[in-house]
Order: sequence, then structure tokens, then C-alpha cells
Amino acid sequence: MGEQPPRMTLVTRGPQRSRRPRRPQPPAAPPAPIVPALLTLAEAARYVALPFETLRYKVYRSRELPSVRLGTGRRAPRRVKRADLDAWIARSTVPRFEAVPGGQREAGR
Repeated sequence: MGEQPPRMTLVTRGPQRSRRPRRPQPPAAPPAPIVPALLTLAEAARYVALPFETLRYKVYRSRELPSVRLGTGRRAPRRVKRADLDAWIARSTVPRFEAVPGGQREAGR
């Protein structure tokens, strides 16, 4: 049987570089914070700056704030829609008192 020729290896001088200068890349914008449409009660409490127990009461007891039940059964976790929170805040906001010009009250009051 015949002998096999010796293997030849290719020697390179490192990665090949283009001779054109690189264009400067625009700075990357920071990623936008992701706020999900359905929030847990803890996330919703932070979103509206209320204590967790207050928000829990509004969802479970007074049913003042609509919620979504994920699953069936009594212990199914609840989520609150962010749009419902915004609407609830708008409904619950008391209009700011504006003074009558001249300091006079309306007639009959």
C-alpha cells in the first residue's frame, strides 16, 4: 500500500480587516420599561402608591376595583388591569377647589 502525502496546514496572520474606516454608530436608546397590562396586587399597589392591604380590600371586599381571576376556584390569583387602575384613579380624584375671583361666594351658599 502506498504512503499518504503529508498534510499541509494553512498559516494566516489573524483576522482580515477592511481598509475602510468604520462609521460611528448612533448611541443605543435605553430600553423602554415594560409595564404589563395585567398587574399583580403588589405591582398595582406600587403603581398607585397605596398600601397593599388597602388595594386588596378594594379588590376583594368592596369590589370597588375590577379584577381578573386567573383560573377557577377560591384561591385563584387575581390580577388588575392597568387601564382599570387609571380609570379608578380618575373616578376617585376629587376636583381641586378653585377660589372665586374677588373672594365672594356664589349666591345661596
